Amino acid sequence: MRLGRNADGTVQTPDTDQGAYAGWYDRSAPPGDNGTAVIVGHHATRYGHAVFHDLRALGRGDLIDVTRADGSHRTFAVQRKEQVAGSALPGERGYVNSRGPTLRLITCAGVPDAARHPAGDLIVYAVPGGARR
Repeated sequence: MRLGRNADGTVQTPDTDQGAYAGWYDRSAPPGDNGTAVIVGHHATRYGHAVFHDLRALGRGDLIDVTRADGSHRTFAVQRKEQVAGSALPGERGYVNSRGPTLRLITCAGVPDAARHPAGDLIVYAVPGGARR
């Protein structure tokens, strides 16, 4: 799913009622190309767990398989993860450009605010590596 920006300049989130899909931020590099690819997904929806619900469980060396628009796959290995206050996108923390291919997975995280929206983001940083399982 391709994601752009909302009218207020924030990054779009996948527009699926049940949160089953993640989306690629189209102002980032395609996954596997030089630069940083950013993929955004929901942690939970009103229906329950969503596609990135278990992102917090990923650890260093865990593999992430990304299916590109052309159907090809790229595999990335988790380097680290970070929880940040406020919105990580737009901003350098979420999608700093790199010389080689890198991946950022981003979902909301943190204590909910008055509107019941998490007050921060969880970012998983990954680099190419490993073999597809």
